[in-house]
This record gives sequence, C-alpha cells and structure tokens, in this order.
Amino acid sequence: MKLAANVVYRDLDASPALNATIEKKLQKLHRLSDRLQIQRVVINAPHQHHHKGSAFDVSLEMQLNGKLINISHADEQAPVAVRETFAAAERAIKEQTGKQRAKRHVNKNDWLEQPEDLDIAS
Repeated sequence: MKLAANVVYRDLDASPALNATIEKKLQKLHRLSDRLQIQRVVINAPHQHHHKGSAFDVSLEMQLNGKLINISHADEQAPVAVRETFAAAERAIKEQTGKQRAKRHVNKNDWLEQPEDLDIAS
C-alpha cells in the first residue's frame, strides 16, 4: 500500500535507498494504527563547514486521532537518523493507542471485586 507522505530533502540529493527505507517504515507505522496520517518527512543535510556532532536531522510530522505529533532525531549518518526517528514514532503511536485501549477496556477483576465493608444481604 502506498502512503501519501511528502519526503523532503534539504541540502542533499534524494536517495532511492533512503526512500525505500522510509516507505517500509511508513508502512510499518500504518499497520500500528489505521487512524495515522503521515504528513511530512524532512531530511536535513549538514552544512559543509560542520566536522563534528550530529550531521543529519530527520523529522517526521504525523497526526494520530487529530493530534499533531512531531518527532525528530539527529545523527552523523542519515540511515541511522531515519531509523531512530521512526523508532521514536513507533513508541509514540504505541503509547497513544495503548492509552486509548486502556480507556476502553476494564479489567474484569476490577468489577468482580466487592468491597468487604459492604453488607450484602439476601
């Protein structure tokens, strides 16, 4: 399934390998929640005068149940920055969907237990 995501490369040429990786990661995220909308993936390249530190910055903008979520990660290697950004996105989606499931489902033991101080007479 093709997902409509805008992949933007800043200060570097588009990479077919990175595009393929991003597409796989997007499909994986979409399997986690059908209410997910990916809006944009931005890959920023380092300036030519940088020699140390985080070089590539990858950011991901998505909406889950109408809530806007922005995630970014920087690393010296673009594939690592992509991987870590999508790993953080996966954690965020699982956290959000887990909270929603917790609200929907009640532990059956919670409603079966009765307080001891109640006098239930027949």
